[in-house]
Amino acid sequence: MHAVIITFTTSAPPESLEQPFRNFAEALLRVEWFVSKVWLNDGATFGGSYVFDSEGAANAYLESPLVAGLTDDAFRDVEIRTFAVIDDLTAITARTLVAT
Repeated sequence: MHAVIITFTTSAPPESLEQPFRNFAEALLRVEWFVSKVWLNDGATFGGSYVFDSEGAANAYLESPLVAGLTDDAFRDVEIRTFAVIDDLTAITARTLVAT
């Protein structure tokens, strides 16, 4: 597996982002080899931690129109980092996240 962490800042009010973020979440479900995303927020900084089946799948996602949208004027300070997942240790600690 391979992980991608993307963060960015925006001055858009959080309530104006709710529907676009929902639409983005639905679009992610159609990305081949996508495993999961944890959504992140700290004030004006938003982002996510993504997991893909492989490095190739992660790279394909990074070249997709979904990521290209981050060049929009609404987003600044975009940072993208990729990581190999240590599969054997992740198998010990990974749990299914359930909204409560």
